[in-house]
Amino acid sequence: MYLLAVVEDKLKILPEQFNRDTSEVLIEQIDAKYSNKVLLEVGLCVSFYDFVDVGSHYVYPAEGSAHQVVKFRMIVYRPFVGEALTGRILKSDEEGISVTMDFFDDIYIPSKYMQQPSSYNPDKQTWVWHHPVEGDFLMEKGELIRFKVIDCIFTQVTNR
Repeated sequence: MYLLAVVEDKLKILPEQFNRDTSEVLIEQIDAKYSNKVLLEVGLCVSFYDFVDVGSHYVYPAEGSAHQVVKFRMIVYRPFVGEALTGRILKSDEEGISVTMDFFDDIYIPSKYMQQPSSYNPDKQTWVWHHPVEGDFLMEKGELIRFKVIDCIFTQVTNR
């Protein structure tokens, strides 16, 4: 579920930050830039973990800021295929169910992956699992459910 990902980036330290500890400034910039953001094919960045390599400072001509190439590790949330997770139902439609894990809302369970036999009730906007022995189980909005990860798909969002 959680893993460490190595990321490399060029960060800028402004002249007014020169009197502070360099590693403290770099950590603040890394957390501001990466925390709560999804890196394609990596996962949801949670927090800075540690530095792998910190390059030398360099200054561009006519600019007072110092630039550094920094390689660091981030704690990343990425569920494994086959992992069982728990979440709450956000909404249901005839195509499937949207699920939240409170910190992550982009989980979708298509109807073909529902427990079988299941059917969609358009009047109540819920899915119903028809268990052969126990009877019907409604999957209502806000209900806690367990689900299995089938795939992790990362989509690049653009402004086009």
